Amino acid sequence: GGFSALTQNITANTPGTYTLTVKNPVNGCTAVATASVNANTTAPGASATGGLKTCANPTVTLHATSNTNGVNYYWSGPGNFSSNQASPVASQAGTYFVTVTNPANGCTSMAQANVTQNITPPMSSAGGATITCTTPNPKLIATSSVPGSSFFWSGPNGFTANIANPAVTIGGSYNVTVTSPVNGCTSAANAYVYENNIPPFVYAGEDRSLNCIFSSIIMNPIGTTSGSNFTYLWTTFDGNIVSGANSLYARADAAGTYTLTVKNNQNGCMAMDSMDIVQSPPVTAAITQLIPASCYGDANGSAKAVPGGGNGSYSYNWSNGKQTALVAGLAAGTYSVTVTDSESCSATATAVVTQPNELLANVVATPQTMYGLNNGTANAIPSGGTPGYTFKWSNGKTTQTINNLAPGQYMVTLTDSKGCSLVKTATVNAVSCNLAGSLATTQITCAGVNNGSITTTITGANMPVSYLWSNGSGNSNLTGLAAGTYTLTATDAAGCSTVLNTQITSPQAMSVAIASQVNVMCQGAQTGALTLNITGGTTPYQYAWSNGNQSAMASNLGVGAYSCTVSDNKGCTKVQNAQIIATDNQPPVLS
Repeated sequence: GGFSALTQNITANTPGTYTLTVKNPVNGCTAVATASVNANTTAPGASATGGLKTCANPTVTLHATSNTNGVNYYWSGPGNFSSNQASPVASQAGTYFVTVTNPANGCTSMAQANVTQNITPPMSSAGGATITCTTPNPKLIATSSVPGSSFFWSGPNGFTANIANPAVTIGGSYNVTVTSPVNGCTSAANAYVYENNIPPFVYAGEDRSLNCIFSSIIMNPIGTTSGSNFTYLWTTFDGNIVSGANSLYARADAAGTYTLTVKNNQNGCMAMDSMDIVQSPPVTAAITQLIPASCYGDANGSAKAVPGGGNGSYSYNWSNGKQTALVAGLAAGTYSVTVTDSESCSATATAVVTQPNELLANVVATPQTMYGLNNGTANAIPSGGTPGYTFKWSNGKTTQTINNLAPGQYMVTLTDSKGCSLVKTATVNAVSCNLAGSLATTQITCAGVNNGSITTTITGANMPVSYLWSNGSGNSNLTGLAAGTYTLTATDAAGCSTVLNTQITSPQAMSVAIASQVNVMCQGAQTGALTLNITGGTTPYQYAWSNGNQSAMASNLGVGAYSCTVSDNKGCTKVQNAQIIATDNQPPVLS
């Protein structure tokens, strides 16, 4: 067939006999061989089948077959699909190709298979509901576009159901899964169940009381739900509703139990509550434990108010302003108390606190009759109180009458049989001593002369009066006295005495001395002078010189003797003498 090749190895693609000539280049010798090439080019048979992909069957098994045994398969398809299996599993829709290879001759054949799909989900919807008191178990609603679909519900608290319209009792979000019977595809829907089953809040109000102030009561349901959607009904089986039975605020005028029922007209929910009305018994008041004052004028009585009836705790208001049940420290008198309960109802009681008769006493005293003599008396005469008196005097005596008393005050404490006491005072007067006196003195005129005198004046005396002087004299008046202190004790007939003192004084002795002397130089000269110095006596002084001078200084004196009589203001005198001399007895000589 014209095939030739100059290589050791050849590739032949035509059947027949092939001759190989081999030549030795060294010696030119050749050798010839032949080879037969037979033809085997029959392709294997190939067929392929696909299938339908659905939601229920999301994969399809491909099938490849051949009429030649021992062949190999190779699949390819959408999404880079490949497989060496005769029946691989495909998950995507589309056209798949299979190559069938006969390993004996390498011949191949191809086939294709189609995978179609039906994964359209059913159209579904879900409807919720509202739980109310009138519809406590509403039903959910689920629908599907594919007849014969199945339903699966799930919801709060582990809720599940396999029907289209299950009943529910709990609010919340519910999910339904709808499955198509055609392809098993599903769709989901959600429904919400609302809860409108909360009952209204009802508070009938606190228990109340009918009393002296309130003969009827308007209910006070504080906090109870109100609004136009609600209706109200008050009922009682043992009381009496005057008005407002179909309102929040009913009025009742009898004791009993009252029930308020409230209904929400939107959800039908109802609630009720009850309260009691009681009839308070009237308040009563009494005064017990009445204790009188122990003694007249004492404020130690007491009384206790005892309340009754009414309601709750009590308060007290006494006429003396006290505000406790028991009042003490009471003087005799009429007392009233008003008892008021917690509802302001009140009652009043009155009682009298008594006291014993007043303890009285008249105290009589007799005076001292002689000064210095303790002969006074005191007598206590009691009356009133409770007889059985005791006496205690300030001097320790315990008799009704005490004697031999010195002048002064004596207190007596009188005590009756109930222990009530009274203090009185008796005064024992001293004998009437109004003795008084005065001393008039005449003082000594000049020193060294005893001519002082004292004149006594006595008043208020019980005559006669005796006198005793400190110098021993018993006369009323004294004369010829020297300087000194004189004391007089004067005593009258009642023993009253008075002591008087006075002083007799003497002037200071007058002293006269020559303070200075000026003599003359020559006989016959008149130039001398004398000056006196006076001490003592009583000023002013008077001077009488022998030469007629009348002052403390005498001048123009000549030689000779001089004297001066000095007199003080009281006439006391003193004489002073002096001699003026000539200091130069030799007269001058003339020549």
